[in-house]
Amino acid sequence: MKSRELIIICFAILSFCLSCKSESSKRTDQAETAAVEAARKLIADQPMNDMQLQSRILEIRSNEFKLREAGFDKAADNYISIFEATVRAESDSLARIIF
Repeated sequence: MKSRELIIICFAILSFCLSCKSESSKRTDQAETAAVEAARKLIADQPMNDMQLQSRILEIRSNEFKLREAGFDKAADNYISIFEATVRAESDSLARIIF
């Protein structure tokens, strides 16, 4: 009886760990998509004055912070790096201003 209980507990722990990993993976995928969308929207909305541009950059950094605060550091890292890579690839002039 005890070995059966142990197997059930191990299975429950394994299931929990797998669900956490899939949530993290799902959040990372969503962050990557959001980063590309944010970069392309920023590029499409050009030209902007300095205040508008700074506001948009703060919004992007806020998204990064929310991911980190929720415990998704990898998703936050990917969000920022993909945002930066997309801006650099699609708008050299905007990239020079921002980065």
